[in-house]
Amino acid sequence: MAFCKEFNAKTADLKEDVPVPVKITAYTDKSFVYTTKTPPTSYFSRRLLALRAGPSDLDMSKLALSPSSTSTR
Repeated sequence: MAFCKEFNAKTADLKEDVPVPVKITAYTDKSFVYTTKTPPTSYFSRRLLALRAGPSDLDMSKLALSPSSTSTR
């Protein structure tokens, strides 16, 4: 319960829908350490461009390959 209270207090100023990466280390004596990181840039980019997800009907045969990714064998 201590973790929830501390985590909620630390993240209270963030918007609810913004994903926040967190690294949590829990110890056997029930203590814990956690660090919050900044939200992913991709989240803000998608919001800025009003994108929900990638294309649902992606046709791999139409993708262009860079010369370095094609096999020369």
